[in-house]
Amino acid sequence: MAANIRTRVAQIISVLKNTDPEAGMSQAIGELNRVLEEVGVALCRVATEKHLAYSKLAEQNRHHEQLRSEIRTAIQEGSEHVAKAATLRQLHTKTQISLLEQNIAHMEKEEKEMESYLVALRTKKRKMEEMLRQFTSARAAQHIR
Repeated sequence: MAANIRTRVAQIISVLKNTDPEAGMSQAIGELNRVLEEVGVALCRVATEKHLAYSKLAEQNRHHEQLRSEIRTAIQEGSEHVAKAATLRQLHTKTQISLLEQNIAHMEKEEKEMESYLVALRTKKRKMEEMLRQFTSARAAQHIR
């Protein structure tokens, strides 16, 4: 995602260098809006995936506790075979929990990165819009004289 954003910003700068300043700035702002939308959509996707992962993590934690209870009951009842089977399922569940926690950590990092992109892109857009206003005003003032 970061490389794609860098490429798009480089294209915007290229447009600014190679066209009429006012048209170039307008086009660059339009492209910036498209990049902002893409990053926003990607951020929503990551947030949704993270929410689903948290739901799955809670489910796996409940299952882990349920298995713990089954193991305790099986041991108390002297059912070693049932206790071993539940222990194996509990180990599998613990592995799933670990993987979900790693995925969530990765998604949180990705989410923060995208949020920082949005802040930077919005700041750049405001600056470009202000530059365009100043340029348009200066050009209009020249034509009036």
